[in-house]
Amino acid sequence: MATTMTITESTAAVVGSAQAVLTERRGPQGSWAPRRRGSRLTLDVAVEVYGLGLNGRIFREEARTRVVSAYGALLSLGAEVALEQMIVLVCKRNGEEMRCRVVYREVAKGKIYIGVAFMTPSPRFWGVTFPPDDWDRIDSKTI
Repeated sequence: MATTMTITESTAAVVGSAQAVLTERRGPQGSWAPRRRGSRLTLDVAVEVYGLGLNGRIFREEARTRVVSAYGALLSLGAEVALEQMIVLVCKRNGEEMRCRVVYREVAKGKIYIGVAFMTPSPRFWGVTFPPDDWDRIDSKTI
C-alpha cells in the first residue's frame, strides 16, 4: 500500500538539512547510519539572532526555529552569514543567550536556512524536555 505525503517548504528544508547530515556521516561501507548526538524536535521558537553579516555590518534579526536540539537548531534567516561564522542566539521564551557556530547553510526559494551548533551543549536552552537518545529502541524485557 503506497502512502502519499505532502512536502511543505519548511518540511523540505528540514529534509534537506537531514540529508546533508546523513551524507557527511556515511560509514565505511557507505551505509546510512547517522550518528546524532541527541534527539531533535520540530519546534517553532522565536529567537533573536546577532552577528556580523557578510556585508561587514552587525545585524540583529528576529527569526523562528524549524528544528531544535540540545546541541543547536535549524532556522531561516534573512541576513547573509557564512559557514563556520559565530553568531549569538537569544531564546525569546526565557531570555537565555547562546554563542553558536553556523554549520549548515542553504538558500531555497529566496530564504536562507542555517543550522547552528551551540558552543556548549544546552538541553535546557529551549525550555523543553528532549526524549532520551534511545527513545526509539524497544527493550523486550520491559514489554
